[in-house]
Amino acid sequence: MCHLKKLREKKGMTVRQLGSDLGMSPSALSNYEQGIRTPRFSTANKIAEYFNLPIEEIFPAYQRTAPYPKHTTASKN
Repeated sequence: MCHLKKLREKKGMTVRQLGSDLGMSPSALSNYEQGIRTPRFSTANKIAEYFNLPIEEIFPAYQRTAPYPKHTTASKN
């Protein structure tokens, strides 16, 4: 289940206030909070950026199944 409602309530916000800040409809946010719908990745990312948290911390459906890729540097030849 998503943790959006807990985060919103922790900030003392209504669904309407959060929707206004994010430019989203309160009904869409309510659907996400109740688990009726899962947001698209871009929407989930927008919400995660608003709360300054990783997406998977708010929406477990986006949990990574693989570790982050290792960084490689190109060699100069």
